Amino acid sequence: MTKNEIEASSYVSKVHYTIDKKRQIVLTLPMLFKDDKYIKVISDNIKEQMREQMKKDSTKSYFIDQKKDLPVEDFKTINKYQDFLF
Repeated sequence: MTKNEIEASSYVSKVHYTIDKKRQIVLTLPMLFKDDKYIKVISDNIKEQMREQMKKDSTKSYFIDQKKDLPVEDFKTINKYQDFLF
């Protein structure tokens, strides 16, 4: 699903639904893991992938490990109900 919001400026956001066709339900991350430890594990993996990609390709840049005086916030963690795709 795509949503466009227009005010003084505009942006596009996308929402992904992962559906279990057999059970006919929308899956969420908490349904797939027994506790909230997945949040840190997945977040750490994403950050490592970002660092590796930037190391291999100087044209890639992610908001991670930025200087503290920059106005942009670093990626820290996924949220409990993060969209995901298989």
